[in-house]
Amino acid sequence: MNDRLIRRFVLTVAFVLGVSISVLAVLYARAEITGRRTLELEAGKAMFYVITGVLVGGVVQMIVRDFEDRRKASQAYRDLLRTDLNEGLAKLYSQVKGIRRHLRANVRDARIEAKTYSELLRDLTDNQLGLERYKRKAEYAAPSLLPHSLPLHFKPMETYVGKLATEYEIAVPSDAVSFALVVFPKLEDFIRRDRESRFHYDFVAPYHSAAEAVAEAEMWDLWKIPTKARSRER
Repeated sequence: MNDRLIRRFVLTVAFVLGVSISVLAVLYARAEITGRRTLELEAGKAMFYVITGVLVGGVVQMIVRDFEDRRKASQAYRDLLRTDLNEGLAKLYSQVKGIRRHLRANVRDARIEAKTYSELLRDLTDNQLGLERYKRKAEYAAPSLLPHSLPLHFKPMETYVGKLATEYEIAVPSDAVSFALVVFPKLEDFIRRDRESRFHYDFVAPYHSAAEAVAEAEMWDLWKIPTKARSRER
């Protein structure tokens, strides 16, 4: 529990106890001898009720404040996680699309330069590792932090890029200057303009689905915040 809350609670109890003892001491000193026993009994009851009330109220206040602190910390972590995911995934998506455009621009007579292919596929392999990282984050994150559907969207994206990388690692010619696209069906599908390609089904569509899932979760969380709280945040 927060040390600041504990310190404030102890100081409050000490203050109330000190004031109570001081008031009772003054009353006791002014009371007659015959009335002191009654005063002592009533004072004991009053002290018990006051201290009990302060203790219970203080404990409840500490629990509530600690809960609020934890909730705010959880929300801050959730927002940071979603921002990292949104920005990182958008950057990764743009990089993959850029690699695709560069590969397509280097195709001549259904052949592609081997050097260009090797350089760009190495970059694509780095993007596959990024997808793996985001997929693991989504798998282990609590449902309150990230939508539970994200791993389902990331899996076909990672698998598609992984197949491209595997095709490159296995089939790329070591000494050829260029090679025919027909030898590399995964690469041929990757650079196709046709929206019926596996690239659109397994990479583009899942990316948009993932982005929409995060956006919907953020909108839902925003609507759960009371109107007054939203006004203060603005």
